[in-house]
Amino acid sequence: DAFKLLNPQETPARTVVLSGEGKAFSAGADLNWMKKMVDYSREENLRDSHRLFEMIYGIWNCPLPVIARVNGDALGGGVGIIAACDMAFALNSCSFGFTECKLG
Repeated sequence: DAFKLLNPQETPARTVVLSGEGKAFSAGADLNWMKKMVDYSREENLRDSHRLFEMIYGIWNCPLPVIARVNGDALGGGVGIIAACDMAFALNSCSFGFTECKLG
């Protein structure tokens, strides 16, 4: 929702920079939570997917340029966040992956 509220005419900001705190840019979803989703109903899964879509779409559709400052590993949804940004800069030491594929 924060991305929707940005109005270039009302803010002195000229860009948005996303970065992680700590060792990872984004470790993605909590894998234990993902395992619990197996028991979600169709409606619960649709609601959850819609929330993820709204977050990614909010970044992609932000009226200001969004830059990903990738300071560490990006996994799962973290890679989606980077893909939604207008530009991305990463350290050479960063790893990227979709580890949720291991859940089967």
